[in-house]
Amino acid sequence: YGYQGDLIIVGNTGSAQHKQALDNAVQELGLSQRVRFDGEVPHQRISSYFKHADVFVFPSIEETFGIPLLEAMAFGVPIVASDGDLDAQYRGKCFTPFREICGDAAQYFNPFDVEGMAKGMHHILTDEPYRRECIAKGRERVRHYDLGTTARSLMQLFDTVVSPP
Repeated sequence: YGYQGDLIIVGNTGSAQHKQALDNAVQELGLSQRVRFDGEVPHQRISSYFKHADVFVFPSIEETFGIPLLEAMAFGVPIVASDGDLDAQYRGKCFTPFREICGDAAQYFNPFDVEGMAKGMHHILTDEPYRRECIAKGRERVRHYDLGTTARSLMQLFDTVVSPP
């Protein structure tokens, strides 16, 4: 699609065999100058990644929550996230709570469709009004997850559970 930026992959890439396959693909495609694997990054350094990101892509098919999504929204980085339910074959077999977290503040793609992921990235990178809308919605959405709101919600839940009917 002609994107001129670099791809920086942060986090665990899996087994040594999987990492080697990724390295081989990068070499074969002639992208070694534009793709970087930074591995696990200490939390105190994460902000520097978000500050310089054009887009945050989250292709996971199994997550317990997705804190990086909240971090991206807080930093005003538009999100392209996977949604396992978009593929009928995998519906209900993946755990991707990203729509629940991001709502309409993100562009979603089928994690088993590479072309769909590329199109989602292209859309959010090139459609400036849509990009600004996703960023604004993300900043609003992340407010629902602040510590005070979360604590109040938990207290209401506890009160409901432990209070006699």
